[in-house]
Amino acid sequence: MHRGIIDYAPPLHLSRTQIELEVRKNVKSIYSPTWARGFAFGAVIQFSSSPDYLLNTFAHCVDGINRSKGVWQWIIAIDHHTHTAYGAHMWMRGSLHPMFDATVTNLTELGYQVQTEYLVKPRLFRSIDSYFNFVPKAIGFLKKLQLLTLAILVIFLSYSYFK
Repeated sequence: MHRGIIDYAPPLHLSRTQIELEVRKNVKSIYSPTWARGFAFGAVIQFSSSPDYLLNTFAHCVDGINRSKGVWQWIIAIDHHTHTAYGAHMWMRGSLHPMFDATVTNLTELGYQVQTEYLVKPRLFRSIDSYFNFVPKAIGFLKKLQLLTLAILVIFLSYSYFK
């Protein structure tokens, strides 16, 4: 999978949804991601003046699962006018995660008030995790059951033979 960072300073009149569509359109046109050639990216959205909406609404841009047209792994929206920023990161951490952390740290060191959030793991992946946690326990139980069954069989055969 290919990776990249998008730095975008949108016109102030664009809504959050329009900004998301613009970023996704640019990713698709520049990087041409497909199911066979994936593209994961983080985006820094910079505003010189405060937008008409809260920065935390950008959390909806971040993908929770893989997408064939590019996986938006994290976003940091920066309001330079108020020195505030908001960062949202998907539930899984990958090779783009250090850039997210470094950007948040740099903004904090520059005096910005930064709020960050990690999105919740989708139910499907939580189910898979619980399955993989259950399987080793079940195998351990079955091994103990197998030993117990073998011990009972040995006792039964010994009793039957020496009777």
